[in-house]
Amino acid sequence: MLTTGALTCVAIVQVYWSAMASWHDWEFPYSGSREAAQYLREHGIDKQRIHAFKFATCAVLIGLDHNPFTNIAPYMPGSFWVWTKEIFAGQNPKALVQGNPDWILAGAQLRPPVDVVPPPLPGYALDHVFSGRIIWKDGFYRTDSYYLYKRVR
Repeated sequence: MLTTGALTCVAIVQVYWSAMASWHDWEFPYSGSREAAQYLREHGIDKQRIHAFKFATCAVLIGLDHNPFTNIAPYMPGSFWVWTKEIFAGQNPKALVQGNPDWILAGAQLRPPVDVVPPPLPGYALDHVFSGRIIWKDGFYRTDSYYLYKRVR
């Protein structure tokens, strides 16, 4: 009887968490990667010189027919992140702007409280934010958002 009661309580909690996660998935985008890929394609940005910052940006590649990120394309043969020292060499703000790319796409998986102001990049202006919300149990766990910066001439 005690076991049945305990299992019932656990089941109720699990059903509640599942319902809340389903509601969040219905109401909010899980990831901004799909919207980012669509925006890059529709505006021809994927054909221009663009750099990527952080491994989360590889999720955008699923929605593109090629890897447009010139700073990491030589180290990424597909739509996945290769964990090598070479790929991380360009993953700092100074190396990111080397070569003056027209665009920079930065992935951000941040835990709450989330700073709503994207980090500034010298010589670049924020062009677009692609928001995503990862849910855990019954609430917001972290972002899966992308910030697109355009070079200021």
